[in-house]
Amino acid sequence: MKKRNVIFGIVLIALGLIWLLSNMDILNFDLFILIDSLFDLWPLILIVIGINIIFKNKILNTALWIIFIIIVIAYGFFINDTNDVKNDYSEDLLVEMSEGIIKGELDIDLGAAKYNINSYNSQTSLAKISSNNRFNHNYESGTSNNSQRVNVSNDMSNNIFNNKSNLDIDINNKLIWNIDVDSGASSGKLNLKNVKVQKIDLDLGAGKMDIDFGDLHSTSYVNIESGASSIVLNVPTDAGLKIEMDGALNSTNIDDLGLIESEEDVLISKDYVKKDTNFDIKVDMGVGSFKINRY
Repeated sequence: MKKRNVIFGIVLIALGLIWLLSNMDILNFDLFILIDSLFDLWPLILIVIGINIIFKNKILNTALWIIFIIIVIAYGFFINDTNDVKNDYSEDLLVEMSEGIIKGELDIDLGAAKYNINSYNSQTSLAKISSNNRFNHNYESGTSNNSQRVNVSNDMSNNIFNNKSNLDIDINNKLIWNIDVDSGASSGKLNLKNVKVQKIDLDLGAGKMDIDFGDLHSTSYVNIESGASSIVLNVPTDAGLKIEMDGALNSTNIDDLGLIESEEDVLISKDYVKKDTNFDIKVDMGVGSFKINRY
């Protein structure tokens, strides 16, 4: 058996176990943290390669790579435990709201970052943006009719080897919102219980996303495209669901939601058309976990 196959197999087993335990809530660990670890500890790869070049010992080579994997995972747990201490947030950036605005549009375009979206009540501002000193963000704002858009992105040229970026965005809960998130290896927490969400589009590479929805809008359209992610939607118990899901290998609890098939690959909840609040959800995932929790 080739040594590189052994190493690759160990990596897959380790990642699979961590991901499984995290999805089962047995282990409180964000896979996104592993990327933090790799970026911090990548010089160790040079050390391992250098030792292997000098000694040219297959057993030593395999042992060193296994030790490297263990160090990366252990360091990841250390980052996970101390993450709250490392934010160092800058001052808030307020996006002023134009007159006559009834709808807000939030566009987020990120590489590797952690972000939170919450709501707040304001008479004068559209959004409030906070970030740590590792996040080189750009933002633009514009208006069209009764709608105002704010775009937040990070400078990828300064962020390729720095994925400890943290971003907080508070949006005005008096408005109806369309939200568009385009991110790579990221971790997001969206608390939208007090937000009138008309539409949300998620285009995710790999990472973790947790979204809390409320019941303030009649129909919310949720479109998700993802590579390898863990996504959880928390939806009010009385809301209607319409779900269309496509994917390769996914872990999901959709079969436990008591939905009925209305057409091919489309499931809906009973009395969907009679509900005051509905969620029309379309999911296209490569490999990952997708769950809907009722509260």
